[in-house]
Amino acid sequence: MKRLIAIFCLIAATADAAFSYYSPVTVDHTQVPSTQTDFPVLVSQTDARLKTVANSGHVQNSSGFDIRPYSDSALTSALTYELESYDGAAGTITMWVKISSLSSSVDTVIYLGYGDSGLSTDGSSTSTWDANFKGVWHMADNAATTTIKESSATGANGVNVANTNTKTGTGQIGSGLQYNGTSDGSSSAIDLSGTTIVTMSFWINWTTNANDDDLAFEYTPNYNSAEGFVVDWNAASGFSQFGMHSQAGGSYWTDHFTRPSAGAWHLVHLVMDRANRVNKGYVDGTSQTLTTDTHTAISSMLAYANSSLFFMSRNKASLFGAGTLDETRLSVTERAQDWITCEWNNQKASSTFIALGSETPVGGATTTSISRFFFSP
Repeated sequence: MKRLIAIFCLIAATADAAFSYYSPVTVDHTQVPSTQTDFPVLVSQTDARLKTVANSGHVQNSSGFDIRPYSDSALTSALTYELESYDGAAGTITMWVKISSLSSSVDTVIYLGYGDSGLSTDGSSTSTWDANFKGVWHMADNAATTTIKESSATGANGVNVANTNTKTGTGQIGSGLQYNGTSDGSSSAIDLSGTTIVTMSFWINWTTNANDDDLAFEYTPNYNSAEGFVVDWNAASGFSQFGMHSQAGGSYWTDHFTRPSAGAWHLVHLVMDRANRVNKGYVDGTSQTLTTDTHTAISSMLAYANSSLFFMSRNKASLFGAGTLDETRLSVTERAQDWITCEWNNQKASSTFIALGSETPVGGATTTSISRFFFSP
């Protein structure tokens, strides 16, 4: 007589770490003008599930180090990211996640795993920012320090003048850094030697004051006598001027556009192409019509020098700008219109760029049963 014998095997499909939960994050493809490569997506969420366990949430680490992004729901393919800030009491996270190909035709879905007590270190990587970034400053540093942390692999930390507890304020994304227009400035040493093009981008909440030559940025110790570029908000005239400068003969190549309104946050992108002597400007994702300031005959435009980038000042000593800066970035490439629009759609206050989906328990592993049958005599 033959007997039917069944053997059951349990096979555990283990995730990359022992997460207790995951939630999908969906990027709305209609917010992406064209497919973007290596795009740093802002994941900024406040949700009860992202509170720490001590605050009745599901995150184990008080710094949010056990919140990690993955490309798959099995949590086996980790994504490169930077954790900018985390508030475990409120369940608020600000994270930048590098997406190798952000589609404009289908929604991109990534997954946040969280709730792993074994993850106690920050998994952030400078590789979140592509090689064209020469500076990424979130302007979200603790007010007690004079250092403005830089996040890319090739940039340098900034140094703020006379930083106090009153300098850190509310930014567009997390915290920002406030400048009083009379004595505040910051700088960061950056080597742009050999560079032919730069894109400056930043969020700014501008404050109008009496200075007729307020600087937002300057890449020279003195624009009148050294080669580089300048971003001048010119409060008295009511417009923004920006462009390049040549050491030889005090020659300029500058344009301007209508300055965005004071007392509100605006995202500004400025492209300065030294080789082709072309400037481009964008405000809140929209290309601006430029008016020529000075296009003098420049016999030669040398490569940008190895200098310091000054924030809201000239050499941290004069021509101070007033307002709050956030998410300041410098790239040695032209960021295209679609990239700029994608950043605006992702970062603006009313953004519907991403949506956090339902939570799924993980428990460190999913279990699958496989049955095998055979006959025994």
